[in-house]
Amino acid sequence: MRGDLTHSWRIADVARELGTSARSLQRALAAEGLRYVEVVDRVRNDEAARLLDDSQLSITEIGLVTGFSDSAHFSRSFRRRFGTTPSAYRSRARSGGSERVNG
Repeated sequence: MRGDLTHSWRIADVARELGTSARSLQRALAAEGLRYVEVVDRVRNDEAARLLDDSQLSITEIGLVTGFSDSAHFSRSFRRRFGTTPSAYRSRARSGGSERVNG
């Protein structure tokens, strides 16, 4: 999934790659208290945070390469994950005042 975040990964695609059924994958995620869409969202936002730290791509470009359909969707999702907007996150990271949030 991380290799191509612009792809619209369906749970059946990921399950097939893992050699299991979609339902088995859903059950395994549920046992961990997760839903598939949450995992996809986390992977995309974590990669976006890495790109905000380590690249010169614009925020719009980062949203697109991490699979978000538009800047507004990216910004809302990122804020839910990290508690701040992508631009504020980048500003803090570049000023040396931010530690990356994982979790």
